Parts: sequence; C-alpha cells; structure tokens
Amino acid sequence: MSHDAGSQLLAALRARLAADAALEALLGGPGRIHDGPPRDAALPYLAIDTVAGRPIGGVGLDLVEHEIVVSAWSRAGGKREALALADRVDLALAETPPAPEGHRLVSLRLDRRDARLARDRVTAIATLTFRAVTEAP
Repeated sequence: MSHDAGSQLLAALRARLAADAALEALLGGPGRIHDGPPRDAALPYLAIDTVAGRPIGGVGLDLVEHEIVVSAWSRAGGKREALALADRVDLALAETPPAPEGHRLVSLRLDRRDARLARDRVTAIATLTFRAVTEAP
C-alpha cells in the first residue's frame, strides 16, 4: 500500500473544495475548510474529519480504498445552510474530482449523507461520507 495516498488525496480534496467559488460564497469567504472541527472557528465551515485507507489491491495492484468524511457546520437556524453546503461539496466533487499527486483516482462515490443538530440544539451538522479508490502508478 502506498502510505501517502491518503495524505495526497486529502490535499487534493482540500484544494478542489477551496477552488470552488460557489462553495466559498456559501461559506462566506476563504479559509473555512479545516482538517477537523476547529475550536472557536467562525461558522459556517467545512471539516474533513476522516481520511482512512486500507489496501484492496491484489498481486501487482497498489489500490487503496479510502473513507472520507466531510462535515458542514452551521448556526444559521435549522439544517438548511448545512445541507446547502453539503450539496455544494457533493456537486463540486462530482463536477471535478480531486486529483491526488502521484496517484490516480479510480473512483469517488458518495456513500452516505445525514444531517443533525448538535447537543447545543443550535449547531447543525450535515455529514457526507465518501468512498474513494486510488491507484499508485
């Protein structure tokens, strides 16, 4: 398994989302995409919570399956803004999938989408779980 496939995929994912003007507008400006939920960050924001990988290739294949969890956080009242952010993330990645350096993105698929209110009953969190497969050249 290529050990840096996950970090290269994360970097490509962040770059792809940061380059999306429509997403940036929904977020209220640049700098609101984080590697996890930050402390005291201005809302709304996106958090890439998990990038977990496991080898799935066979002999002569260097394939890695990744689970990627992206969460949209909002306090705009209800779940509408968080869901709009999640929709834009899904659309942006479908329009132009990330291109991890040194690896080929074989597939990227949305596996699960959900939305909930946090314990404070004010913060809405929409979560997207993607499955990606990368291949080393």
